[in-house]
Amino acid sequence: MSKFTRRDFLRTAGVAGAALAVPGAMRGAMFGATEQSSAGGAAQARGARKRVIVVGAGLAGLVAARELVKNGHEVTILEAQLRPGGRVLTLRSEFSDGLYAEAGAARILSTHDLTIRYARELNLKLVPFYPSSGQFVFQVAGQNVAGPLGGPSQWPVALTAEERRLGRGGMWKRYVFDVAKELGNPAEAGWSPSKFAEYDKVTFVQFLRQRGASAGAIRVMLLGSDFDGASALRILSDIAVNGDVTGEFKIDGGNDRLPRALAAPLSSRIRYGAALESVEQDRRGVRARFLQGNLTHTVEGDRLICTIPFPVLRRVEFTPQLPDEKFYAIQNTYYLSATRVIFQERRRYFAARGRNGFALADWPVEVWQPSFDQPGERALLSGYMTGEMARRVAGLPEDRRLQSVLNEMETLLPGARENFEGGYSKTWDDDFWARGAAQWFRPGQMTDYWAHMATPAGRVHFGGEHTSPWPGWMQGAIHSGLRTAREVEEAGT
Repeated sequence: MSKFTRRDFLRTAGVAGAALAVPGAMRGAMFGATEQSSAGGAAQARGARKRVIVVGAGLAGLVAARELVKNGHEVTILEAQLRPGGRVLTLRSEFSDGLYAEAGAARILSTHDLTIRYARELNLKLVPFYPSSGQFVFQVAGQNVAGPLGGPSQWPVALTAEERRLGRGGMWKRYVFDVAKELGNPAEAGWSPSKFAEYDKVTFVQFLRQRGASAGAIRVMLLGSDFDGASALRILSDIAVNGDVTGEFKIDGGNDRLPRALAAPLSSRIRYGAALESVEQDRRGVRARFLQGNLTHTVEGDRLICTIPFPVLRRVEFTPQLPDEKFYAIQNTYYLSATRVIFQERRRYFAARGRNGFALADWPVEVWQPSFDQPGERALLSGYMTGEMARRVAGLPEDRRLQSVLNEMETLLPGARENFEGGYSKTWDDDFWARGAAQWFRPGQMTDYWAHMATPAGRVHFGGEHTSPWPGWMQGAIHSGLRTAREVEEAGT
């Protein structure tokens, strides 16, 4: 296992986390898997011109609006914030020397065909997420070991003889990927979680124990991740839908260049600072009431596409009330907590020791160095935490939040405190327009709510990453935008 190449490991067990919040150990590919297809095509123009209200200028809303405008429909976009992108958020002005880092969606997998397609259509360059040189740091039980992306050949925890032989990637194959194969492709029409309900009854950690993983193996496999009581089926379906991952990418210059490029030609159709308050519908149409400044406005249409996260949607009044199944899904689905703390360092001191600024630890945290391909002597170190650790850090005042994570960062990459110049933190639980990082099923919720997440309610259609087979990914948001545009095209006026 110590001889695994970077490509080998990406093809089997992946180390780092998801685009926004899905912890990385779940990511990666199944041995022998074939590339999954998104089956997300452009909406074909049908029937009469429609007036469409799109709520949310994240990727889902922008993609839906783009497709509908191309087909000649009249589109109005309501966005509560003063920028497009939603949880795709690139930080620039917070740092010196032109450095930038992602506070939200960070990664694009090689199998995310829709995200890659839109980036190419908009002339955005994709570059590797990880550096090609330098060692990664892995901290287990307070001990640091360095090695390639796949991990070192020896781990400082108790493992069975077989687990030591398998290595981290082999353990993922043995305990997880062979089961994930059974699920097929969750993006295919007709796929249902009810067929795999046994995996929805337990958490992912319980599932690993049932599969025979030792405590040490679980600790090594879940480095950098807090699965926060996630349903095992939620994790297995994520692995299944992402298919045979052979690489990870980001957009050169920042991932927010994607939503900004989508928003530019739609600018005159977007009403920023427009917070949705209520939706009314009847046989004649749909009306959205929103607050802009201290004034209330109403816009009317034939159809409405709602892409805002369910925790935010709980504040919106619907008349008539939504069907019970949809209502319960909105009220009860859980969103993953995520906090990102980003430090500006005076110099890239860790390079002198052969480290590349990336690390995984069992606190748990992932550390990235997003500046590895950016010019200059300064560096950015980003600490990404989910679950309980994210909530614990988020509960601290800003200054203590930075200091607390910086002290832990020092144990991974000694010299962080000496070179620290300042920092920034983002906690998605506290974001009024998100209230969490990504949709995250607890045991039992996937079989209860999956079928109702994306279903329309009369003239109202629902999009966003949470309504897709790729929850937590930019791919999922784009897929849902295409789906809702098709639904509107196929619906009557």
